[in-house]
Amino acid sequence: MKHFPSTSEFPLKIVELPRSELETSYLSLRDWYKRLKISRGLHVSHSKTKSLVLQQNEAIQATKSDLEARIRAIAIKEASVSKEIYEILDLVTDAFEQFEDAGNKLVLGYDEYETGRRSFQGGRSLKSLLDAVRDFFKSWKIIKDLIKSIALKQVSVTKKLEEKNGRTR
Repeated sequence: MKHFPSTSEFPLKIVELPRSELETSYLSLRDWYKRLKISRGLHVSHSKTKSLVLQQNEAIQATKSDLEARIRAIAIKEASVSKEIYEILDLVTDAFEQFEDAGNKLVLGYDEYETGRRSFQGGRSLKSLLDAVRDFFKSWKIIKDLIKSIALKQVSVTKKLEEKNGRTR
């Protein structure tokens, strides 16, 4: 930090001062004035830079707030569509799981029938095969109903997306 001299270092009454001391005081004052002007210029420059940085920061904050608001609006707008898409995905997953379970039962029933006893005592394996076929038909009907509800939801989602994009059928 620079040291600035006290005002008491400069003579108050200059009338009685010898010329050499007067010139020394004048040159000292001039030097300190020059340093003060440089310091003031640096201060003003830093102040302007800081002001500019603050303005840029405010603009960035405003842009950030605007983007956050836009993202929030998009998220809210898309939330209902996303929910329906997840519901469709759940239905498809359920349909495939049921189809897989029914197919596994059918395969097990058929394998038991094929590898079971070939005598009249093999009626139990034939019953297992028929039960598996019956279960497969029941599951197949449930799966067909799930596929219909998936198609309906798909149409609903498509309509919502078209409405949001400004298109109509």
